[in-house]
Amino acid sequence: MRLKFKLNAPVRHASTIDEEDLASVFDRFDLQRAGHLNKEVLQEVLSRLKVTVTEEELSGMMQLADSDGDGVIDFDDFKSLMEETRRRSGAFPSSAL
Repeated sequence: MRLKFKLNAPVRHASTIDEEDLASVFDRFDLQRAGHLNKEVLQEVLSRLKVTVTEEELSGMMQLADSDGDGVIDFDDFKSLMEETRRRSGAFPSSAL
C-alpha cells in the first residue's frame, strides 16, 4: 500500500535527524498528551492535515509505524519511522520539522 499526498512545503535536506525537532513534531501529534498515538489520534492528525484514508489504510499505517507491536505509536516508533523515511527519500518537509 502506498499513500500519496501533497505537502505544500519546501524540502529541507539533512544528513541527520535532530531529535528535538522530532520530539516537537511528535508532541504536536500527541493530541491526548498520552506519550503515544493510538489509531483514533492518528486519524484525527491525518484529518487535520486534510489527508483522507480508509480504515484499511489507517490500520496499515499503524502496523507500519508500530515497530514494537504494542498497538500504539510511541516516540521511539515515530523516530524509527522518520529515520526510515529520511533514508528512503533523503529529505523531510521543512514544515514537519
